[in-house]
Amino acid sequence: MAPEPIKVEIDTKQGGIIRGKGTTFTIPPDAVFERGGSPADLDTDGDGRPDSRRVNGIVTVELRELLSAESMMEAGRPTVTSAGDLLETGGAFDLKILERDQEVQVMNLLDLRITPDRDPSSADGMELWLYDARSDRFGWDLPSSGSVAAKLDDRSFTIPIVPTAFINLGGCNIDTYPPKPPPNRVAPTGPIHVQLAAGAPGDAAVFFFPDGLSSVIRLDREVTRSGAPTFVGPAPAMPSGLRGKLVVVSVASGRYFFAQRTIALDSPDAAPSTGGRTFVVSPTEVTADALRAQLRSL
Repeated sequence: MAPEPIKVEIDTKQGGIIRGKGTTFTIPPDAVFERGGSPADLDTDGDGRPDSRRVNGIVTVELRELLSAESMMEAGRPTVTSAGDLLETGGAFDLKILERDQEVQVMNLLDLRITPDRDPSSADGMELWLYDARSDRFGWDLPSSGSVAAKLDDRSFTIPIVPTAFINLGGCNIDTYPPKPPPNRVAPTGPIHVQLAAGAPGDAAVFFFPDGLSSVIRLDREVTRSGAPTFVGPAPAMPSGLRGKLVVVSVASGRYFFAQRTIALDSPDAAPSTGGRTFVVSPTEVTADALRAQLRSL
C-alpha cells in the first residue's frame, strides 16, 4: 500500500540534490559509508571524521515521500512516538541508499525541505524526529544528539543539517500535540479497544485519524480469550476527548475488506471494558479497485 519511491543515482564523490514531489535535500560529497560501526570506529586517521568505510562510486538513492497522514498510514509510519505519545506530521520520508544490492548509510543530509500535502493545525514546535529502520517496533524519537528545530518557510519546513546518526531513517518534522481536555469527560478512561465483528479477517490493520490533526494512530493486535480479532490503541495518544475516523483495512488471500467509522473516543455508546472502551466494527468485503478508491478518499 505504501507510495512507490523515486530512485536517483548519484556519485558519492560529488554528492547530489534529491528532489521529490514535496521533498528536497542534498547529500554532500563523501558522506556515504558502508553500514556498521560507530563514528569513532570509522575514523582511521584520528581527525575526528569517519573515513575507513567510505563508499566511492555510484549509489542508488530511494526516497519514499509521506506528505500526508494517509500516506504515512499506507507506509506503516503512524504519527506516534516510541513512548506512544501523539504527534502531528509536517511531512515525512523513508530513505534507503544502495550500492548495487548492498544497503549503505549516509552521514548527514543538508538543506532538507518538506512541503506537506496540507497544513498541520499548527506550525509551532515543529522539529526533527527519526525512526531506526532496524528496530523491531516502530516509533519516532528525537535525534540522540538532541532536538533539531524546523523553520517554517512559506508552506514548507526546513532544516539546514539532518544528523542521521548512521541509520537509514524516516526523517520528518512533526509537532507534538497536547490535545485540549474534553469538556465533558466520560468515565472510564483508558485504552481504546476495537473488536472486529464475527466473520471479519483477523489479519487486519486498524487506524484512527483524529479530527483537526494531520495525524494517524495504528492500533496493535491484542490477544484475547474469546479469540475475536481485537486491537488496542496507545492510551497516551488516544485520550478520551478525541474524535475522528476509525479505518480498518485487510488484504489477505486475494480478498479485500474495508471499514470506516466516525467515532468519539468518549462516546457513551461504546461498550465499557476493563480499563477502557471497546468499539465494534464490521468490515465489508470490497474489490481491490474499490479498496484503492476508499483509501484515496480518506
